[in-house]
Amino acid sequence: MSVLGLLTALAATPADAADFKIFYPEVEQGTLEFESRTFGTFDRNTDRRNERNATAELGYGVTDFWFAEVESEFSKARHDRWRHESLGLENVFQLTDEGDAWLDAGFLAEYDFAMERDESDRFIFGPILQKQVGRVLLTANIFAAADIGGEEPEDPQLNYAFEAKYLLTRAFQPGFQLFGAPGAFTGFARDSRQDNRAGPVLSGTFDTGAGEIRYEAGYLLGLTHDSPSGTAKFVLEYEVAF
Repeated sequence: MSVLGLLTALAATPADAADFKIFYPEVEQGTLEFESRTFGTFDRNTDRRNERNATAELGYGVTDFWFAEVESEFSKARHDRWRHESLGLENVFQLTDEGDAWLDAGFLAEYDFAMERDESDRFIFGPILQKQVGRVLLTANIFAAADIGGEEPEDPQLNYAFEAKYLLTRAFQPGFQLFGAPGAFTGFARDSRQDNRAGPVLSGTFDTGAGEIRYEAGYLLGLTHDSPSGTAKFVLEYEVAF
């Protein structure tokens, strides 16, 4: 099996989990980045297992405070074919210089164009917060997701994510991630109906001499009745500065 095939086999399609991606507030001007994300679910319940998702992104640091990215997302439900879910325009804005304030802050604004007929576009936005305490880096994402158009648009939803990782070495940084989708702002779902997942992750960065390669691998456990028992995730990123 090829590397691409292996990554695809690990993919998943979690609803309203912001792709199980942690956003960071730092922006580097002139940096070109290619990122591949895949993740997949495991569960005894056939409705919650063997879902697949693969996302490819190409981004660039336009200024010292604005990073723009184009992403294409594909998903596959159990016993279904692969589908092109969305084409997204993702923007991260750095609001504070790193270390100048008590919290480093950024802001995400993302618009996803639905590729399936009659499906809703989606606008995702919200703050990105980060704090380093010793060698522990804490990052929080608090996002609103609003459907636009489509036959059955959902009410605006709350999504959140949290990461704590230990900066042991540049190439080896163990951590913990939490992702939550409690539901619509008009009324959160019961605890058992929410999609909340958390688990260990390992990430790091290697210098190749012609750019940097960043990896992230993790396994998230379902924290509620309606969350899949397990979700495997993998991120591979290549970054080069011009």
